[in-house]
Amino acid sequence: MANKNDVHGKTVNDRESTDSAPKKKYKVDIGRAIMNLSNFDNNRVHFIEWNDELLNTLSRLHPGSRTMFKERNRRWAKKDAEFNTCVDVKSDIEEIPEDVFELPDSTIEQINEDLYFVLVEKTTGESAAKVKSVMEGEGIHAYFKIFWWFVKTSGVAVQDLSRKFMHPKPTTKEDNMMTYLEAWESDIKILETRGGDFIMNFHMKLIALEVMLEKFPQVYEAIERTAPIVVSDDKGEWEYNT
Repeated sequence: MANKNDVHGKTVNDRESTDSAPKKKYKVDIGRAIMNLSNFDNNRVHFIEWNDELLNTLSRLHPGSRTMFKERNRRWAKKDAEFNTCVDVKSDIEEIPEDVFELPDSTIEQINEDLYFVLVEKTTGESAAKVKSVMEGEGIHAYFKIFWWFVKTSGVAVQDLSRKFMHPKPTTKEDNMMTYLEAWESDIKILETRGGDFIMNFHMKLIALEVMLEKFPQVYEAIERTAPIVVSDDKGEWEYNT
């Protein structure tokens, strides 16, 4: 007959073993994640908005990837020449300082594969041709080619960025506020890489923020209190009210 203590001890040990076992991390199904992502219609005017939706979708699969690609968008807008190989694009990603973004649960190769899958599923026509022109699985390279074609070779995209800056979509939920602000600030950075004519002063930003935060007047008023009282030039150098 088994000793009761042994049986009890085995039960406790089994429970402790179960409790201490590493829990499996929830993995978002890629098919479900992209269900609400629209197919890109190859309209350059729509690219900036679709790009935001794409990166939001990718960030559900790979937290931290949106920040990584937004930083790349900003830097790619400054480039004079297109990358020719997938190796060049991945090397460019690796040059981003470690403190700029963090990928807690993903590797660059996992993002590369998943991004390729998404782009194959959600592009047609010209953008699909860009995807087909790269090696299978090289999603980052395909994404760069699409970005380069629809942003760097098009003045229309710059006009759309300018419109989005001055007339941002109002945020309706407090939980989404930081996401909206970060995306808006990233668009500003991309726009400002075009030169001094596209650098927006603080007062212009306030006007846009008032539109974005119309449902959150207290947040806007807090930002407004930091407004400068003297603007020294059009490049954003100012003296603050102290």
